[in-house]
Amino acid sequence: MKNFEVDYETTLPPWHIGHEKYEAEDLDTVKRKFHSKHEAARLMKVTEVLEDKYKSLFVYPKSS
Repeated sequence: MKNFEVDYETTLPPWHIGHEKYEAEDLDTVKRKFHSKHEAARLMKVTEVLEDKYKSLFVYPKSS
């Protein structure tokens, strides 16, 4: 298992920016876990924690 940190913003009032930690096998699993917990939120950044260093994996919003 890998450790990830997620930055997100809610899409419904009251709007706020949040930060959470997840343990998962890969990026797709992190996204699934996040979206199952937050129905009205948008991922801004997912970071994989590697031996006390950070490797950022930016998540860009889907174009509508």
